[in-house]
Amino acid sequence: MKKTLKKSVSFLLAALCMGSMVACGPTGSEGNETVISVINFGGGVGEEWLKKAAVRFQDMKANESYEDGKTGVFIDYISQQSINTSNMDSDAYNIYFNQSTTSSRSLAQQGFLMDISDIVTGSMAAYGETGTIEDKIDENYRIMCMGPENKYYALPHYEFYPGVTYDVELFDNYDLYFAASGEQNVTTEFGTAAFITAANPTKSLGPDGEANTYDDGLPSSLKELLILCSHMSGLGITPFALSGKVPNYINYLVGGLWASLAGYEELQCNYSFNGTVDVVTGVSETEALFPNSSTDYVKKPTVESKTVSEQDGYLAYSSAARYYAIAFVDIAVNKGWFTLTSTQGSSHVEEQKYFIFNGKKLGGKQVEKIGMLIEGSYWYNESDNVGNFTNYFTQTKTEERKISWMSLPTSLDVSVTEKNQGRKPTMVETASAFTYINANIAGNEGLTRACKEFVQFLYSDKELSYFTQETGVAKGLSYKTENIEDMNYYKRTLTAIREYSNILYMGHNNKTFLDGFATFSLNTGGQMFRYGSSFNCLTPMRNGTHAYTIFEHGASNMKNAWGTLYKGE
Repeated sequence: MKKTLKKSVSFLLAALCMGSMVACGPTGSEGNETVISVINFGGGVGEEWLKKAAVRFQDMKANESYEDGKTGVFIDYISQQSINTSNMDSDAYNIYFNQSTTSSRSLAQQGFLMDISDIVTGSMAAYGETGTIEDKIDENYRIMCMGPENKYYALPHYEFYPGVTYDVELFDNYDLYFAASGEQNVTTEFGTAAFITAANPTKSLGPDGEANTYDDGLPSSLKELLILCSHMSGLGITPFALSGKVPNYINYLVGGLWASLAGYEELQCNYSFNGTVDVVTGVSETEALFPNSSTDYVKKPTVESKTVSEQDGYLAYSSAARYYAIAFVDIAVNKGWFTLTSTQGSSHVEEQKYFIFNGKKLGGKQVEKIGMLIEGSYWYNESDNVGNFTNYFTQTKTEERKISWMSLPTSLDVSVTEKNQGRKPTMVETASAFTYINANIAGNEGLTRACKEFVQFLYSDKELSYFTQETGVAKGLSYKTENIEDMNYYKRTLTAIREYSNILYMGHNNKTFLDGFATFSLNTGGQMFRYGSSFNCLTPMRNGTHAYTIFEHGASNMKNAWGTLYKGE
């Protein structure tokens, strides 16, 4: 997620004041409040949520004194794309809202973070709540907020998931939904399927096997997704938009499919190393995964259900679901199912723009018709921040763009036709974003109390709901978002799907995971997505390397490293 460096006026003014030795405070401050200095990661969810929350907190605490001779509190913040935490002990920032490959646990071990166990496990009665903040955190995710002595040093910030957004308007206009029943009216090399028509408008149950949910009519199997993409291509629609400048974004598709196909229980084995996994033990030399198609370069694997323990946890990364996800990308690459601009080095925000302007003219040029966008679920807010939606609404004289997060297939080749075959969506959280307080203010009792109270305020149910209403993105806790109906279509559907889904958070209390958690991350630049020196499978696939070679490379790497990674008894 890219965002231009943006410094608040107050910080620039503060620098000038220091240089000229003039006594002045942050812009907007009365000069006699307790000032909380905040640094905010500006990508993904931006800063508007923080700006509004700060005002609400300042109003609430306008008459409270935290330090002698001072009344009220002022939140002075800066937003930037990259946050350096290596010298926190000498930084002037009090509170961090950060997304980083450096974990909160590691920072706590270095003594950089303040113990906030009191506000995490303490009463929320001041906000009309009977529970605690801890109660809202997934049990396995709590360990990522703790230090080695199991005290809390951080709280989950925003979460996002890898996957796909689809153009609801385009799907509606071209009848791209699968029908509940009817004639097999579309034939492709991957099989035949019934799509809805004016005379047969009832959609299929979708991946979850239930009617009247957000996935009705969407592909329930990988085979159906192949049929859909082939059908789109025949209609002159490009199935996928993808950033060409950041090719590892292809892992948003791989990771989203892997999670959906594996399901929550199996996917959790990547962190718990305890459970049952359908493991690929080899691949056929002659049989294709999808026979009778032109994709015989994607071979059928030999799959065996195995019980995984911490001692042989590497087996989790040999998951057949991961192979199937990579196999789909292999086919998509060879079929040319990506936008032309993605082969020409387009940035992620450019591809977002093309997807938004789908089939319309942009800068005097006709944009391809595009079915789906491969991105992290945060992308709408990010694209809005750079003006893509404003430009679209101005040009088209409309007020809303009907696009939606997409529930992905839950089976390889069996279509879901009834409830007991379906499964709730499974999505994996990959942001690794956290909130923490700098330990270097521990000697200032008043500032410490103000910072803790601001953080606790932000994690009240009401503020969590405001956060999602503003950004369309959830904080990594369990809560109910109010007034969903007032959100735009994308934010509304994403929020509803999130609250209906199984979300897997990175974390587990076993020695192997805790000692080497960075290795087990399923984010786009994680170890499992590396092939050679690259974090994407596009480049080798475009050069003729196929799915099983890429899959086996990652599985073998993990197996070979397990002797060092394994920390069990």
